[in-house]
Amino acid sequence: MCHAARWFDLLSKPVRVAHLESVLTRWLTASATTAAGEASVPPTNSPDRLSPSVAVDWEIFRELAGNDAARLQELSERYLQQTTEQFAKLRDAIATGAAPDVKRIAHSAAGSSAMCGMNPMVALLRELERMGQLGQLADAPRVYARVKDELARIAQFFRDHIEAAARLKGQQKR
Repeated sequence: MCHAARWFDLLSKPVRVAHLESVLTRWLTASATTAAGEASVPPTNSPDRLSPSVAVDWEIFRELAGNDAARLQELSERYLQQTTEQFAKLRDAIATGAAPDVKRIAHSAAGSSAMCGMNPMVALLRELERMGQLGQLADAPRVYARVKDELARIAQFFRDHIEAAARLKGQQKR
């Protein structure tokens, strides 16, 4: 359907500068090629997205932190702390059946998670947001349990990758 409408690329939020540049370059190159009488459609490349089995899109997170080891550590700690606080409020809203609060909190947490590259977390939070929007919270405790598991996966991912980034930086200084 998207191809029928002649949509060949997608820039999803959060827009990453590197991805925007690659899409613009591809289309501008294709336009120049088309003007010269060659191919009319640029090669279709999907956005950089990792498998749902990966907790964090490391490229997005590193870019957000300026690829600085100290900033990676600070940003990961802040994300985990703020998200844990939001999830306590989300848990309470689910327990009390406060659908508008579930929607609001899940929406906020999904936005910050998307910005940081936590794609599997975003999908779960969007599901909770939808439940809150519809006022149908029967499955919310089950989804919330998955959200908590995903947060644990993110924390483990950070431990593994930030340690590795710090070690790599230490080796480069030698």
